[in-house]
Amino acid sequence: MDIRAYLRGEKITLSSMAKELGCSVTTLHGYASGRRSVPLRIVLKVEELSGGQVKPADWLFEAGNNNGVAA
Repeated sequence: MDIRAYLRGEKITLSSMAKELGCSVTTLHGYASGRRSVPLRIVLKVEELSGGQVKPADWLFEAGNNNGVAA
């Protein structure tokens, strides 16, 4: 499940998730939309906060897009 679907389903705002992750809403939006590379610490924290509903593999984007999980 991608983070956007998780947030919608749980009725969690982007703002409250960003606060939990220690990043700005703009940064989290960039991660969720694939416009920014996602640091591994964020991937793991989202997995923890979502109770495993958002898995690390859910951050991988389509081939040809240079964004996604940053090692």
